[in-house]
Amino acid sequence: MRAWTLLWCCLAGSAFASPRLSFEGTLADEEGGLLEGPVALAFSLYDQAEGGAPIWQESHPEVDVIAGDFFVTLGDVEPLGERLATDRALWLEVAVDGGPALTPRNPLTEVPRAAAALWAADVTGQHIHPAEVSVGDRLVIDRGGRWVGPGGPGGGAPDYRLRFIDIDAETQNFCGLLANGRALCFGRAYLQAPATPFTAIAVGESHACGLKADGTVGCFGAGPEARTMAPDGRFTQIVAGMGHTCALAEGGEVACWGDDLQGQSTPPNDRFVSLCAGGLRSCGVLAEGGAIRCWGGDGQGRPNPAPPAGDGYAGVTCGFQLVCGWRADGFASCSGVAGAPPGLYARIEAGSSHACGFDPAGSLTCWPDVVSGAAALGGPGLVDVAAGDFSTCGIRTDGTVMCWGVRDGFTPRPPEGFAPFGENP
Repeated sequence: MRAWTLLWCCLAGSAFASPRLSFEGTLADEEGGLLEGPVALAFSLYDQAEGGAPIWQESHPEVDVIAGDFFVTLGDVEPLGERLATDRALWLEVAVDGGPALTPRNPLTEVPRAAAALWAADVTGQHIHPAEVSVGDRLVIDRGGRWVGPGGPGGGAPDYRLRFIDIDAETQNFCGLLANGRALCFGRAYLQAPATPFTAIAVGESHACGLKADGTVGCFGAGPEARTMAPDGRFTQIVAGMGHTCALAEGGEVACWGDDLQGQSTPPNDRFVSLCAGGLRSCGVLAEGGAIRCWGGDGQGRPNPAPPAGDGYAGVTCGFQLVCGWRADGFASCSGVAGAPPGLYARIEAGSSHACGFDPAGSLTCWPDVVSGAAALGGPGLVDVAAGDFSTCGIRTDGTVMCWGVRDGFTPRPPEGFAPFGENP
């Protein structure tokens, strides 16, 4: 049996019914080779550094390991209860695939015990006002009061597949954010994301950029737009097209960088509340009046189709051949190759020549019904969607990803360990 070594960190997770611990680690063999693929991990908690009997145990039979890195939430299977709420020193022991425990045991810091102390505080009869609710690092109730956790209310058996919280696309490239903020990309280009955690992700043809927790921007990829210095400042939204990126500053100003052959990186001197980028164009919702204004071209020296008429828009999305906007009352309008089907829309995501929109109840509609099948799926069961040129990927309520639509025999497929493809949500 191969011997493994573990580099690790253990952080306090959000408490809900019992404290959880977020455990991240890297598994390598004696020669430094990184483990790849699903493994079984067994965790034991002790009140002494060597010997003795465990005071708590939990097994995770199928943990995805990518380039040595893995992430689990302890306390999901066997509640930790009040075991962490103690002044005694505690140690955590890990075993891989039924093998002997890795040595030495890992001492816990004060942070997990502080989490247990907070959990132990009695709030019976008190009215609490959380903006959202998480269990471990998994969001289960969003800011709109909707359940977005695994399996619907009541949970169910633990699910060890990787979970996404955000996803974006351009042409045939897709990137998503995992629950810990790490970016994972798939599709034609397979962009290699850094270990930096992000709060939002934007994907271009050969690059991607993300917003960090402090509002600054980080970019990666093979294209020159990834190596172009991102502007200083703090931003609230980031979008990307084929070779350019735009970000919305806290004051409503827009900064764009990268390819500017069609003027897509030269925004007007206006203030905006929402941005989009797709192909060789960029658009935004003006802060004053809510009209949609676009800049850039179509790559053939022609201006883009006029954006949807009117004002009062709250959000905008754009692709190669269409621009869609929606208002707070659910009214939506699209210009270009296809108008939005009748109905109300809370948000819309445009691809190159198709779009998908969520109604206020969370049901998805995609249009037009193109031959590739990129707009073939609809109905409830998805919480986010990203539209490419001839493919679409969506995040299920449990955080797993599914994709549909094909071009030249290619359908985007995340790495192994994700939910099966072709299943309806």
